[in-house]
Amino acid sequence: MKKTLLLAAIILFINTLSAQNKQVETFDTNTWGWGETSGNNYALVKNGFLEIQTNAYMAVSTGCNLPLDIKRDFKVSFNVIFSQKNIGSFEIFYDISEEEQRSSIFELAFGKYYLYDVTAGSKKLFRPKSAVQGKLNCKIDKKTPVIISIENKSKHLTFFINNVKVYETDKELHSSIWRISYSAPSKGSALLDLKTEKVMIDEVVIEQANIDGEDESYSE
Repeated sequence: MKKTLLLAAIILFINTLSAQNKQVETFDTNTWGWGETSGNNYALVKNGFLEIQTNAYMAVSTGCNLPLDIKRDFKVSFNVIFSQKNIGSFEIFYDISEEEQRSSIFELAFGKYYLYDVTAGSKKLFRPKSAVQGKLNCKIDKKTPVIISIENKSKHLTFFINNVKVYETDKELHSSIWRISYSAPSKGSALLDLKTEKVMIDEVVIEQANIDGEDESYSE
């Protein structure tokens, strides 16, 4: 009986491994080709991080075509370290269509999270009133990464902050182009608002379901 249980456990473990393919961008090098900019406000891969530096007047963004198949189940996680407890606006743009000028956004800003879409012809000056929002219940300090994740299972998206589900919705994705953007919070004066702050991405993790015979399920 014990041998049977042990064999079953081993088979389950092997099946779990084979059902999922994990890729990690550690930023030791710019493996996935994230866009880089220079100057006082920048996005650069350096010292094992994707580092974004900006002030309250300018949002700096960078992106790449993630190495995943959007037609299969996946989970993308960003490990983010903020330099201040009071963060400005950190945005993950996903399902981007440059042709149609369309994208979806998962944003952390001023103690809240927001989810909304930007469509052709609209300028992102303000969040739409239809944006989903909720309180950001997580500790932010200079040492502990905030893990922001988006999971796709059978055209159903689930959004996590530090592995806690905050929202879910049905949505079919059409693009593997993703971007991240950051702007520092306003400090109440023009002089102080010019002061730059940093946000550092420690790593980006993709867990992608494999096609393994008839089993194409995604295992966490």
